[in-house]
This record gives sequence, structure tokens and C-alpha cells, in this order.
Amino acid sequence: MAERENTGFVALVAQYAALLEGMPDALMLVDEEGKIVLANTQASALFRLPAERMAGPAGRPTRSATIRKRHKGHRSAFFSDPRLRAMGTRTELFGLRKDGTEFSIEINLAPIKTDSGPLVSAAIRDVSETHHAVRRFARVTGIQPRPDRVERRLEARDDGSARC
Repeated sequence: MAERENTGFVALVAQYAALLEGMPDALMLVDEEGKIVLANTQASALFRLPAERMAGPAGRPTRSATIRKRHKGHRSAFFSDPRLRAMGTRTELFGLRKDGTEFSIEINLAPIKTDSGPLVSAAIRDVSETHHAVRRFARVTGIQPRPDRVERRLEARDDGSARC
């Protein structure tokens, strides 16, 4: 009986792993401290970090203390009222690759309850081409994007890890 249950569990884990890897977007699971506990291959490719270095202990931050402090507050607010939502609806979000290049991103958040504590699932999409098209449209038409956008970064770190 126990062998059958174990086989079923292994099959279930394999199905979830296939689901995670089959997602078209980068997907990260992040804890309350902002540490990435799991990331799929698309996340690794998007941030240009080896998959084994996406999750794990945080390294030296490469963003300003102001941005870090603001994001920490937003993260705390999310965990105090966890619900499905888009991140940065009033702000333009940027990803920062390990090589220092920035790119426009959209992030959708979903809370997940685990035995180890709450996590947030972050589905991340590169929208650089869309934003370039909006800027080209603005140049042609004279209609400017909102100037009150604030930048926030999800970034690769110098030590090869990543942090929200």
C-alpha cells in the first residue's frame, strides 16, 4: 500500500514539475523576505542566470536602498492581504539581467499557502517590444506616456542569485 502511495506522489510531483516548466512565462515562487525559492527555466532564460542560481540565499543588492525599501513595503502589504493581482499597475516595472541590461516586464501575483509558510507566485513576462512600440507611437503622434511612472526592479545579482 505504501509503495503505491509513494508512486502516486512521485507521479504528482512530476506532473507539477512539468506544469511549471511548461509555462510560457517566467515563473518564480518568492517567500515573505523576497527570496526566490523556486524558478522555472523561462525565468532563468529571461534573467540570463543558470537555473541552479535563480533560487537560494540573497547576495549583495545591486539596486538603490530607496527602491529596496519601497519594494519591501509593497511585498509586506501583499502578504498582509494576499490575493490575485497584477504588480505595478500604476508603475512601469523593469527587470535587470545579470549583465546589467534592463527590460520592461509585467508581473502577475498569486498567493500560495504552504506548510512552510506563505509564498507568492510571480508570473513574469518581457514586454519590452510592447513598450518600444508605445514609445515609437508617442514620438509619431506627440502623445506621451504617463510621466509619473516609478521604476521598480526584479534583478539578477552579482553573485549569480536573483532577488525581488
